[in-house]
Amino acid sequence: MNFGTSVAIESIHSTTAIHPYPHPYTTKILGEALLFRYLEEIKYLQQQLIYLQTELLEIKRELDKKIKILEERTTSTEEEEIKFRKIPEEEAKELVKKYISENPGCLTSEIIEELQLDPLLVAKVLKQLEEGVIEKCEPE
Repeated sequence: MNFGTSVAIESIHSTTAIHPYPHPYTTKILGEALLFRYLEEIKYLQQQLIYLQTELLEIKRELDKKIKILEERTTSTEEEEIKFRKIPEEEAKELVKKYISENPGCLTSEIIEELQLDPLLVAKVLKQLEEGVIEKCEPE
């Protein structure tokens, strides 16, 4: 088929050099060759489209799973209401010191959750404790 196509193309080039319009038979062969080529390209593109649609469907399924997990987490978080204890700052400082000494390397969030203290209060107490430690370490 390629041989016929190249012959048809060569004959068009040689014909157009002599005549402004190619021979109808040559045009028909060239047209059929182009049509066949376009049909092959269309088939290839259809296969690619099917492949991409399959990939997109798989990605959508994965996203749906992740969205469902996040929605479940959000729902369960909303249902849990944390109630903070209202205690004086000095008492909070003592509780936080004790918690840190019993749980070295603990996180601020762990202190807040375990002691049920207001996050702002815990942050303030930790800052005071940190400043107190720094002041004690500095030479006079």
